[in-house]
Amino acid sequence: MRTEVDGVPERPERHGMLLGLSNALRELGDPVEVSARASEMIADWLEVDRAYYVEIDDDLGIATVARDFVRDGIKSLVGEHDVADFGWSVQILRRGECHVVGDTRTSDLVPDDARPASAALEIIACICAPLIKEGRLVGALCVADSDPRDWRDEDVSLLRDAADLIWTAVERARAEAALGTSEARYRTLVDSMDEAVCVFERLPRRQDGLRDYRYITMNPAMQAMFGIADLSGQSIRDNFPDEAEEWYDDYDHVLESGEAVRIERGSVPQGMVLEMFVSRITDDSQRRLMAVIRDVTAQRRAEAELRARQAREEFLLRLTDRLRYLDEPGEVMKTACDMLGAFMGVDRVNYVEIDGEDCTTAQEYLRSDLPPMTPIFTSPGFRPDGADSRHTGRSLVVEDIEAQPGVSQEQLTAYRALAIRAFISAPLLMDGQQLVVLSVANAAPTVWSRDEVALVEEVAERSWSAIGRAQAEAALRASEQRFRALVNATSEVVYRMSPDWSVMRELDGRGFIKDAPEPTTDWFTDYIPPEEADRVAKAIQQAIDGKETFKLEHRVKRPDGSLGWTLSRAIPMLDDAGNIVEWFGAASNITARREAVEALVHSQRLDVVGRLAGSIAHDFNNLLTVIVANIEMAQIRGDAETRNTHLDKAMRAAQLGERLNNRLVVWSKSGPVRPQLVDLNGLVRQLGSILDRAIGERIRLDLDLAPDLWPAFIDPAYVDSAILNLAVNGRDAMPRGGTISVVTSNEAIGTGNAATAIPGDYVCLSVADTGEGMAPDVLARALDPFFTTKEHGTGAGLGLFSVQTMVRECGGFLQIDSTPGRGTTVRLYLPRGHGDGTSAIETRRSETVAGDGKGVILVVEDQAPVRDAARERLHALGYGVVEARDAHEALVCLEHNADIQLVFTDIVMPGEFNGRDLAQRILTDYPGLPVVMTTGYSGARVPPDDDDPTAGIEVLTKPYSLHALSHAIARAMHRTRGAQGA
Repeated sequence: MRTEVDGVPERPERHGMLLGLSNALRELGDPVEVSARASEMIADWLEVDRAYYVEIDDDLGIATVARDFVRDGIKSLVGEHDVADFGWSVQILRRGECHVVGDTRTSDLVPDDARPASAALEIIACICAPLIKEGRLVGALCVADSDPRDWRDEDVSLLRDAADLIWTAVERARAEAALGTSEARYRTLVDSMDEAVCVFERLPRRQDGLRDYRYITMNPAMQAMFGIADLSGQSIRDNFPDEAEEWYDDYDHVLESGEAVRIERGSVPQGMVLEMFVSRITDDSQRRLMAVIRDVTAQRRAEAELRARQAREEFLLRLTDRLRYLDEPGEVMKTACDMLGAFMGVDRVNYVEIDGEDCTTAQEYLRSDLPPMTPIFTSPGFRPDGADSRHTGRSLVVEDIEAQPGVSQEQLTAYRALAIRAFISAPLLMDGQQLVVLSVANAAPTVWSRDEVALVEEVAERSWSAIGRAQAEAALRASEQRFRALVNATSEVVYRMSPDWSVMRELDGRGFIKDAPEPTTDWFTDYIPPEEADRVAKAIQQAIDGKETFKLEHRVKRPDGSLGWTLSRAIPMLDDAGNIVEWFGAASNITARREAVEALVHSQRLDVVGRLAGSIAHDFNNLLTVIVANIEMAQIRGDAETRNTHLDKAMRAAQLGERLNNRLVVWSKSGPVRPQLVDLNGLVRQLGSILDRAIGERIRLDLDLAPDLWPAFIDPAYVDSAILNLAVNGRDAMPRGGTISVVTSNEAIGTGNAATAIPGDYVCLSVADTGEGMAPDVLARALDPFFTTKEHGTGAGLGLFSVQTMVRECGGFLQIDSTPGRGTTVRLYLPRGHGDGTSAIETRRSETVAGDGKGVILVVEDQAPVRDAARERLHALGYGVVEARDAHEALVCLEHNADIQLVFTDIVMPGEFNGRDLAQRILTDYPGLPVVMTTGYSGARVPPDDDDPTAGIEVLTKPYSLHALSHAIARAMHRTRGAQGA
């Protein structure tokens, strides 16, 4: 049996088989489907048990069978295989020779050690036709049978030709699939951008002599920018007749020179200043432009003094290199015409593209003394048998047009003008419609053989497949060029992420953040600061889980080490199965806007705190009245029970004053957030009397508190401030009176329940009024800082914004529902805590006093009344007291009094040393001596440095109870004794 077959005697049906195979594969868009369909057809033609197309990667040593055809009971070879396992066969294929074996059990071509494997796979007879591209073995088409076969030369020739057809069809399908993905990516990015983008083309001059262009497409951002509908397909001049002629000068310049330009000019019809980046689109028409437009009116007005010093930036785009050989459809056609004309020795070969009755000569090979065909002409319409080849796909064969029946004199005249007497025209169909005709013709009558007709048909099919592949690849490159031009034109950061965001595939930082031209897995730590990590990661995961747009404002690391603010948006790209294949995103630099807002918030907050302080001062005066009155009554009353009752009322009023002070601290932002377990129902009940005074007599207050409410984990002072803010807002919305309802409930939030919610358990506090409600446009801005509907001077517009800020800082979120005429409901979702929640509701009168009251305590306090109060309390607890007015006196006392067992010092004191400095000195010079500190300034509770040695010392916040003082002293002494015992 031979391994290479030459001089093949071909059967008449061979060309029909190859034509049928080409027609079948042309309609398929999936490379795997191409392999499957080709294997099935080859197996049917040759009546074999097995047929498959294998792709070979010699560099990796892998042979891949995507799909094969096997008869019942025959084992499939689908999958990846080691090329080395087929070494005896691959060596023959690498030489470009067909491997032909009639019986693997007896053939000398099969090594003895390979016969068992062939027998196990039931491969007794086989043919493998190699595919050699650029001198390398890239694949093979193989058939096999479980019985010995006497293969014919025609079988081998058919398999070799079919292998080329299959390879071309597979490569075409891959190129078309890549084009589809690129086009979808381009369109998704364009539609998601905040900048306006449009494509438009030049039209012939109008009858009035004016130039004109027509919109091809425009994105939603452009429609929104100009407040217009989609003008795709419409004239620019018709829609904007007053536009300056300079715009058209620039458009013409870009088209004719190919030079991309950045234009900045005032638009008279639009009344705005536009910045436009215009570049020419590389396609066959050479008359289309793409523009990226920004409305820079406000920016230019704000930066008028800078604009004079800045030269216009011009970005030059270079035309890409010409496509390599045979990558252009025109070059494919020309090469096919030249080779076919020289081989057949005919006078003329051409490709004609068909559009109805209109024909266009795409490429032509002809003898030098013959007239060329008109570039565009009308088909003579000759059909010798009455059949229309546009629908049947059959070739038209004419041996002598002069002797052909049914030819009109007009048709003869057309053929004579071109010196055409005999021809073969092979049509190519797509979806049942004729698209292209490949024709060969002679100036003299010619008797065409069946082989010649088949050859023309084969060349037509092969070249058409190559044209399809080249067109797909060219379109893919053009799409990539448009995408890259768009990326280069935009001023925003553009990035691409893997489906799970583990790999940043590319990022163009635009000078705002660091570029990432190559894929990286370290992007999260490179760009996201640690304090933003959890929030960004949760938002990304939520977008992945919901396959929805990622959108978040967050801080980001900049190349100079500073932090900036960005608004980042990313859209998932989905495949046909709905799976994410990639994310495309854009990020805006909003650093300046955020810094401006924060500065304004701080400024306005000072004003609001001043007004709030006046309101709280009124409450403090009321509380002081209660305290003074009850102390006076306790001094007058003689019996112990009555005195205790009055003292208890004074104590409760003092505790309420402490709560009022905490609210003022929250508003001033001078204190740290101290979340703790909170019984929300208890806080609401305690706040009831304040709410009654705040909302007035015309407003009814209803409380609906869930009996089984979970504890919340939040700073209780935040709760007071939030409820008071919402109640006052509700009061202002009901000038004629109404009802404010405060409701608590347990809520379990799942994925997708709220756009701003992280799934989990929440304690919900809702405040509803029966007032005027909010219109949709007001509701949309209700949470914006400084937005208010109140009269000037009566509201700063920070109420709801501050409530939202407080809730977010504690890990929760806020929702507003409002209908005009039906009132407003604000729901605060606070994170659930774990425990009984009683830690935030102090019932100090029932608490016991701790400690044994033995020993001497050094009290360090610069305010004499406060120092006296501390001394009296410590005496009441049984302790001896030594007093000092500042840190220097305290050190003197420690040096001369060895009986001191604990130092109780204020933190904020005048002089060179404060309370923390004194504590550090005691820890160094008097190790083992316990210290307790106290302060009335919440900002002093936290040490300035995490490494401060005083960070572990307990701090009592003024005012403090006798119970709190006794327990703090007891804990400090207990810790000291425990450390000494250890």
